[in-house]
Amino acid sequence: MPSVATQALVAERRADVLKMRVASVPVSTIAAKYGISEATVHSDVTRALEARTKQLDEATAEYRSMDLEKLEAMERAAWAVLHRKHVHVSASGKIARHPDTQEIIVDDGPTLQAVSALLRIQERRAKLLGLDAVVSSKLEVKQVVDTNVHVRIAAVLGELAAGGLEQSVVGAGVLPLAIDGPSGSVAAGG
Repeated sequence: MPSVATQALVAERRADVLKMRVASVPVSTIAAKYGISEATVHSDVTRALEARTKQLDEATAEYRSMDLEKLEAMERAAWAVLHRKHVHVSASGKIARHPDTQEIIVDDGPTLQAVSALLRIQERRAKLLGLDAVVSSKLEVKQVVDTNVHVRIAAVLGELAAGGLEQSVVGAGVLPLAIDGPSGSVAAGG
């Protein structure tokens, strides 16, 4: 296994090679500059892209984790509001009571706002985790050609004409068929 210093130099070269390829520097020029083969240039580009993708994946995972923590904190706060009893307060700052019964009037506004916030939090979490992403499917239909199907149909029709299948067909509650001539036209009947 190469030393840490060698690995660092190779990683730096790969990053430089990638920058040069992005700048449309020919592969042969890059290979000559670093004293490597053109195949190594291609390999360096591939590995540099893989390293960047891995770094991006790690950064993305870290961002998701931090965002999920924030969403969980918001969700806890919304649940706390949802579980509290909310009373209606008059314009003068007094707790509102029903004029006949003197019961405290419950204010549903904060509860409904908490429910709305919880739904938005759930939607954001689903987007963040890709739970609502469209899933594409590929359906491939293959046509199977059975060259003997006409032979099988003719055999069944022949058995029907001879009465060989009549017992099992009539016993199964299916109307008997009348077969008319060699063309094989079939009609329900008795």
